[in-house]
Amino acid sequence: MPVKRNQPAGSPARQTAGSPYELVHTSGSSAYRLYCLATFYTRARQPLLDEEIIPHFLQALREVCQQYEYQLIAYYLKPNQVNLLLGYKPTVALTDLVGNIKRGTAHRLFEALPRLERRIGKRSFWAEGYYVETVGYRQVEGLVRLWQEREKRSKALLAAQAEAFDPLSINGKTLESALAELLPAERALIKLLHGLHGERVHTHEEVAEMLALKVEEVQQIEKEVLQKLRELLTGVRLTRQEGESG
Repeated sequence: MPVKRNQPAGSPARQTAGSPYELVHTSGSSAYRLYCLATFYTRARQPLLDEEIIPHFLQALREVCQQYEYQLIAYYLKPNQVNLLLGYKPTVALTDLVGNIKRGTAHRLFEALPRLERRIGKRSFWAEGYYVETVGYRQVEGLVRLWQEREKRSKALLAAQAEAFDPLSINGKTLESALAELLPAERALIKLLHGLHGERVHTHEEVAEMLALKVEEVQQIEKEVLQKLRELLTGVRLTRQEGESG
């Protein structure tokens, strides 16, 4: 699924020699530099983001971000999941930001594709709930590169059967590196279920309620994330892309 990077926009207060995301923006009497990650799912985690719908969704996403003056920096799409890296103004509440994007894109999708409602059975494209976290400007450039690299690797990753493992038994530094490779919602879910970073261990039912998912969805995501961590921690090698050297 596509990974996209957009150039930063806004009114910079000063120019720096480093990353463009270091720029401080101004709005009236305020100066700010605010970024966030947001993740949300399609209804019932159906693989709705296919080749037909994705172009309409991306057009709708850009229109909504322009309407509300959100800075769309990058996106990472899966058939049933949207991950966004955004810049926003200090007057914006994150709950409103995600809600506006979900409502605005869903409305535009149903308007552009009338048969979509018949296909999925009701005029409801996104699942309830979302995950959102703020990120520092120093993290933005790295996250964009990470998403781009993940997209390349997802096409080349070898299928491998790895032995089961206990995440808590892995060396802390190695586990931290592997967790950094996960998407925000995946990282939050695994921390809650396995009691990482001081979290108490939560049941699947508790996590489902916290993340607005069904219990079976939490179980499926956990299975997928643990497999991903196994691949990262057991040294699964990638096939070379055609044309790569070395």
